[in-house]
Parts: sequence; C-alpha cells; structure tokens
Amino acid sequence: MPGTDVAFLMVGSGGVRVNPRRGGTSQIVDIGGRPFLIDCGRLAVNNMVNFGYPVEAINDVLISHLHFDHVCDLSDFAILSFNNRRPKKFKVYGPEGTERFMELGIRQAYQQDIQSRIRSGKSPASMDWDVHEITKSGVVTKNNDFIISSLQTAHGGLPN
Repeated sequence: MPGTDVAFLMVGSGGVRVNPRRGGTSQIVDIGGRPFLIDCGRLAVNNMVNFGYPVEAINDVLISHLHFDHVCDLSDFAILSFNNRRPKKFKVYGPEGTERFMELGIRQAYQQDIQSRIRSGKSPASMDWDVHEITKSGVVTKNNDFIISSLQTAHGGLPN
C-alpha cells in the first residue's frame, strides 16, 4: 500500500541440513511497524533476538507448511514469549494441521513446564494463541496497510 514502510529480515536461510552460519528457514516481514514471523526454523528465536526482535514483540506467525525445518523453533517461540510475559495471545496462520501441531507439539508436550511457570507467577493467558488454518488459496489477513494472501502448492505431500 502507498505510504506503508515494509522491511524484510532474513532470520535463517538454511534447509534440512545443519548449517550453523545460516540457521533454519525463517524470515520477518515488518509492515508499518507490525512484524510477521514467516516460518520458525532452527535458530530462529536466537537469531531474532540477535537482530533486535524480542519474541514477545511478535504477535503474528505465518507457517508455510509443517515440515520440521520450518517449525522446529516454534515451541521455543511460544514458551519464551510466554515466559517473557507476552501481553496478548499471538496469531498463527498455517496449513491444515497447525492447530493439532500447536496443541500436541507445544501445549501438551510442554505441559509440566508450562504449569511450573504458571505456579511461579506467569499468566496462563500469555501461553495462548489463536490459530487460523488456511485450507484454500486466497486472503489470509488484511487491514488498511496490507493484504496477505496464500497460494496452495504441492510440496512433499503436505498441505502448503
């Protein structure tokens, strides 16, 4: 949109194979001061913080697909932002299966850790998210400054 500042930060550009100089697939697109985390691969959280984006400051996460190299730091993102007192739940936009991944791969997998932090005074509301599963091509989210849309593609047999 005219007049809206957009910045792009390559947080990680690696793939499945470990490359400590590149990290895993992850980018931040900042649209008018609203950062969107796109995928959350290996070292994403560490690199985000090194680049000046604290995890609790990012409220929108876009997941392209659920291959592990695109989501393996998502649990770090969720729990660290909870631990750092995220002021509100974050939004996760992803393919079919994203809600199940968030519940089983994060909330259930780290249930004891989460409960321990709640007993220590962390707000349960900070450990919450709002998942929007994308099941077809089209508009994902929009406001006066931007439109984010998706295009369904074939990739490794997973919904994309």
